[in-house]
Amino acid sequence: YVDDIFFTSNDSLESIDQVLDEANNFHPNIKRVQQIGRNVPFLDVFIQNSNGVLKTSLYHKEAAEPYVVPFGSDHPGHVFRNTVDTAITRAVRYSTTLSEFEEEIRQMKLMFLYNGYPSRHIDWRLTTLFSKYLSNYRQYQQTKNTIEQPKAQLPIKPMTTMYKIIDQDRFYKRCQNYMKQHQDDYELLSSISNMETIVNQHIHKINMTLNFLEHEHYITKDIYQQLFLQRNDIQLKNVYFLFDRSYVKPIFSMESNVTSKLSTYLDDLLRPIIEDILKQSVVNQDFDFIQCLHHHQCSSKLKPTTLLVRIKIQNFFSLFKHQSVVDRIGYLLAKHRQNQPINHISIVTIERLLELYLKYTLFIFEDYIYTFNHGMPNETRFRTLLSNLCLYYWKTKKFQDNQQFQNEFLLQYNDELFFTWNQSKENFHIFLLELKEFSDDDIDMDIEYGQQINIQNIHLENRHGQF
Repeated sequence: YVDDIFFTSNDSLESIDQVLDEANNFHPNIKRVQQIGRNVPFLDVFIQNSNGVLKTSLYHKEAAEPYVVPFGSDHPGHVFRNTVDTAITRAVRYSTTLSEFEEEIRQMKLMFLYNGYPSRHIDWRLTTLFSKYLSNYRQYQQTKNTIEQPKAQLPIKPMTTMYKIIDQDRFYKRCQNYMKQHQDDYELLSSISNMETIVNQHIHKINMTLNFLEHEHYITKDIYQQLFLQRNDIQLKNVYFLFDRSYVKPIFSMESNVTSKLSTYLDDLLRPIIEDILKQSVVNQDFDFIQCLHHHQCSSKLKPTTLLVRIKIQNFFSLFKHQSVVDRIGYLLAKHRQNQPINHISIVTIERLLELYLKYTLFIFEDYIYTFNHGMPNETRFRTLLSNLCLYYWKTKKFQDNQQFQNEFLLQYNDELFFTWNQSKENFHIFLLELKEFSDDDIDMDIEYGQQINIQNIHLENRHGQF
């Protein structure tokens, strides 16, 4: 699950250690922490092999603090109800035995009392939820008497240790296929046998540009010295891949890259400005998304017939060409700042530094050195910042400035867009076609719409004009 792996084994500890050592050497960037035994925590579940019987309970990290949304805080009533309901539901689902469940409920009550929740509120939610569970249980028993299915049993022995693995050859093949399918996004520069030459060339080009900017007083001497590169600053890293259900996802490590100093400097310089531009239109947490839905600006747009629309930008990281990134960010910064410098750095100079960052970032795959043709390395804070601002430009042109969209609500959640639609379905399909026709950037969109949709971790319904 993401970066945690769980599997079972009936082999000796020596055999398990050998398998894990081989796994640790699978890729030079892998750093592994392991826990082996008949009891192991996995995510927020504590898993126990009790004489061949699998038992689970909630796992609380030692550093976890007993804090939830305070009862006296300025939130709608449903937030407090949902907070308690979620904790109770987790206890029900995760606890194998009654004693474990009772202990979890006891700890849960103490936590909520500590955060100001009245005891009667907690008891009310317990009664409400268990009434629902009992009703569902009666329906289940009636169905069970009609259709009796054999119970699947886990092949587990008293000394079993628990893990999960994936076939190495199959994994490598998927990584290679990914690079072939996205070959237009990357440019192969050379084999790693020429690494010194390639790296030194890139260092020289960046330093020459910085020297020019400092000489012409576009940047100060302090900034020049801060960004100036030496060979021992640079250590190129391999791209590595994470397996996510049926596909692989590349992760680019930018630590000690040719453009790491530029990335850090530009992020510190631009983040306050860009976050100010995006603050009304972008969220990155479930709680913030749900809060926005209950704000009057959104809830007032919802009618019983309103369609809910979710668009996932499939190529969010590689969507924009480099010149498009520079042009859009320069335009938005100049508009927001009315062409005024940011910390004494002009917008034109920022564009020059962005060009260096986009053009000279390097990575390694299978003994070859690559650079980016489209987009930027994912899994970096600066990349997310730039991608969100580029998408903001697109949203402004296609949504906010569109008269057809004036009576709708729009919100971005990471690489997904949510909006309402109160017009005809015919107009909706025309609008979707127009969305894809924008500039030279090829936007790959996965679209879901209806009276109910899923966005990130949230299932959302329009139930008679109410979220």
